[in-house]
Amino acid sequence: MSDPGGALPGSRRGVPHPVSRIRSCAALALVIGAAFWPVRADSVIELRDDRGVVVRLATPAHRIVALAPSLTELTYAAGAGERLVGVVRFSDYPAAARQVMQVGDASRVDVERIVALKPQLVLAWKSGNQAGDIRKLSRLGHAVFVT
Repeated sequence: MSDPGGALPGSRRGVPHPVSRIRSCAALALVIGAAFWPVRADSVIELRDDRGVVVRLATPAHRIVALAPSLTELTYAAGAGERLVGVVRFSDYPAAARQVMQVGDASRVDVERIVALKPQLVLAWKSGNQAGDIRKLSRLGHAVFVT
């Protein structure tokens, strides 16, 4: 039986399979952590997200919005917590995340508030965030990485 939560076979219901979690961490580390690696001025950072969309950044993101508590935690774990300008409700770990502006919750975000924050990168949760919100942010020109 497949898990309706989108987890891989063999995982506990609603808990991502370890391979999926590792893939997500690696992808986020690449997108976020690129700020700590030498990048040539003419380099473009490209990574395919879980929608199959290639997300391109001309430079490492300095303004990031995380649309799930787990993505907030991963951003801090990647060493880029100080770059977060927006998070969703229940983003309370590490403690510093409580000081970042909230833009809604994982199931419904305030798109206008996100746009006002001028993020260079929006990190979204494929099975938790509303697809319409993700599409709207993309249509407005934001780099949205979905995992």
